[in-house]
Amino acid sequence: MKYIVPMSLLVLFLMADSANAAEPKSNGPAPTSEPIKCYERAWGSKENPGLGLNAGQAVTLCSGTTDADKVIQCFVKAWTHRDNGGLGLTAGQAVSLCKTNSLP
Repeated sequence: MKYIVPMSLLVLFLMADSANAAEPKSNGPAPTSEPIKCYERAWGSKENPGLGLNAGQAVTLCSGTTDADKVIQCFVKAWTHRDNGGLGLTAGQAVSLCKTNSLP
């Protein structure tokens, strides 16, 4: 009975130590994936206003892409007005045309 408290403390110590060991070590910023690059361009930021899509449209457009540049170029061409050399599609239609995933 007198060993229960010290044993409990030892177990807690070992659990805390193993939890710390499981944390990933950071060696700087992680490389940016193609879907992330695409989303950042489509959704935008304070520095870059993006393409005017809402978050859901940006996710649908960019999810699973292997070439962010190609997807963004397709979207811009599809969404640009016909008088300016584009297809004149709505944003939703342009997303559907240019996405490379099976999302609806």
